[in-house]
Amino acid sequence: MNGKKDSSPRSVLIVDDDAIFRQVLSMCLEVAGCKPIEAEHGRRAIELLGQSLPDVILLDMLMPVMDGMQLLRWLKEKLPRPIPTIVLTGLDRKAVVSEALLAGAADVLIKPFSLPVLLNKIATIS
Repeated sequence: MNGKKDSSPRSVLIVDDDAIFRQVLSMCLEVAGCKPIEAEHGRRAIELLGQSLPDVILLDMLMPVMDGMQLLRWLKEKLPRPIPTIVLTGLDRKAVVSEALLAGAADVLIKPFSLPVLLNKIATIS
């Protein structure tokens, strides 16, 4: 799963306002050999990004305080290097998917999604 050249675990920032979803996804990522970091909204994600940059970001679109689209735009404008970002959303509309990709997302998965598909995407985009 870990396609990085060094042996350190792939760090994955999960940005989602659903605490149970974050916890379950974190456990799954740990089992897969990743190092998950959790944020409940975009503003908290920015705080965490100020401490260290993850290898991958998993991002929900609908959140309080700062939504996924706002964070995608912030990432594109403010980060010193791009971080592959996969949007995980329940919004199954072409306009949302297109907007996310144009704003800088590497990919979009519609909830509910397959964990093996997500793990494969994480392995191949970072």
